[in-house]
Amino acid sequence: MAVVSAPSILTLSEFDAQSPPTATPVESLTCDSFRIVDLSVRYGEGPLAVDSVSLESRDSEVIALIGPSGAGKSTLLKAIAGLSPISSGSVHLGSECVSTLTGDAARRFQKRVGIIWQENYLPERLSAIKATLTGNLNDERRARALIGHFSPALRARAFERLENMGVGKYANQRIDRLSGGEKQRVGIARAFYADPEILLADEPVASLDPALAERILEELVRNARRDRKRALITLHQVGLAKKYADRILALQNGRIVFDGPPDQLDEATIDSIYNRKRPDHDETAGQTTASAPHTKSTSTTSLQVPALGPKPRRPSWTTLSTLVGLILFGGLAMQATEMEASRVIEGWPHLMSFLRRLFPPQWEWTETAIGIAQNTRLLGFPLPSVTLIESVRYPQLVVTMFETVQMAFLGTLFGALAAVPFALVAARNLAPNPVIYGSARFLLNANRAIPDLVFALIVVAAYGLGPFSGVMALSVASVGSLGKVFAEIIESVNPKPLLAMRATGVGPLLAFRYGIFPQALPMAASYTLLYFEHNMRTATILGLVGAGGIGYELNKYMSTLQYPYLLGAILIIVLCVSILDRASDRLRQKLL
Repeated sequence: MAVVSAPSILTLSEFDAQSPPTATPVESLTCDSFRIVDLSVRYGEGPLAVDSVSLESRDSEVIALIGPSGAGKSTLLKAIAGLSPISSGSVHLGSECVSTLTGDAARRFQKRVGIIWQENYLPERLSAIKATLTGNLNDERRARALIGHFSPALRARAFERLENMGVGKYANQRIDRLSGGEKQRVGIARAFYADPEILLADEPVASLDPALAERILEELVRNARRDRKRALITLHQVGLAKKYADRILALQNGRIVFDGPPDQLDEATIDSIYNRKRPDHDETAGQTTASAPHTKSTSTTSLQVPALGPKPRRPSWTTLSTLVGLILFGGLAMQATEMEASRVIEGWPHLMSFLRRLFPPQWEWTETAIGIAQNTRLLGFPLPSVTLIESVRYPQLVVTMFETVQMAFLGTLFGALAAVPFALVAARNLAPNPVIYGSARFLLNANRAIPDLVFALIVVAAYGLGPFSGVMALSVASVGSLGKVFAEIIESVNPKPLLAMRATGVGPLLAFRYGIFPQALPMAASYTLLYFEHNMRTATILGLVGAGGIGYELNKYMSTLQYPYLLGAILIIVLCVSILDRASDRLRQKLL
């Protein structure tokens, strides 16, 4: 039922003069009724965004909410969905007062509300069918939902919703590869998949062309009426509202100024709602005719030479003092570090002599069979002995280089895993409170301040020589840098998919899994690969302090003056790092 029975032409003054509607007692509401009572929303100390709105809706009623921009339409929908705090008043769905719910009770209510957003709030890197399934993750067991594995019955239901919206053929297409109209259809299918008791659509066709907008709105309304869902849809297109809605509600400055059937919304009322003034066409035409000669004369006599732009601004004293300070500091630094051109010239012959002693490069060769040796174990389990190649000859440094690669790989892997918990509490949009956020940031900064070689010295002193110490040192040293990068990636994600997930009533873990994780994963994986390249270079010198890898061989050749073998080791390092860098670049391009 309508709150106010509107006459055929209802001006704003007449609407304000009418007595307020009498409130139906909450106890008398049926289990499927929906009612708003004197709802007001205020942000901070500003004016009321929603001012004493009352509304009651019958089952399967489609209500169009119209009004100028800033009238409070979107705020009203968010308040109904529990996404905006209510300053006063109440929202009732059945016998439940929504405005008093908190915690798990509020999340249970949000499962009863389906939201269709104005913009794309879908996880971009998910397929259309998985994005639809995120509309109600509570139907699947949490463990299966976390790994993205859904039962055939749920997938069939999601596919049926996509089919109803005409995008079933795109079920396995990623969201970021769909057009704007196709994304909006998937968003509508997602809302219907949750089987809500009430649909809230916030300008669902605002960004579409007129023909596509009408087609999508028609499908939305048809599906709502078929499933007997009440729907509240905000629209800027008054023509579409009159064509598809059962009832029109107009807001102005947060207050209801029209409430009635579409056929009672005439042009005069629309002009009043949007504060439009219709000029007298005859008077306007006369003024235009009379002023035409004057306009022409003005345009021909008011030609001016265009300005050449503002005068160039002189450097400020701050800029000049900063420049002078940098020059003085650079001079002092060169003096303190004994940077003199004469020393570079004097040392040049010695450098050339050392480089000549590096050539030709040499390697220590070895010969062995390729395969799995006897008594080989993997994670404690014995492996069968297999011989692939009877005998192969190769530089002995290949073995230590492969050990270096393994150290870098494991150090990066363990460091990335350890960095994730720190990143979650060091990101502003996820940190539970400022104290935990500040503590996590301090620990990450302290970790980054300590050089990798210092970590290696500490670990070697604790665990002894060998590659195990190298892996431990790289793992610990990676936490600070990767944790900071991961936290900044999480802070930079689009918050809209996370808001859409929270609006479905899921817990924080599933909201993170589908609202943040799909966005952050590609960039985090790309930076992890980049840091693997950094750890490759670091691992080559950890052997200098006894932490395994090819660095031990470098130190041996240098100390025993075996310069050709030193050059051979350097060439192997360059070749290996170049191959891994190339592979890493290809992987990063695919991820991004």
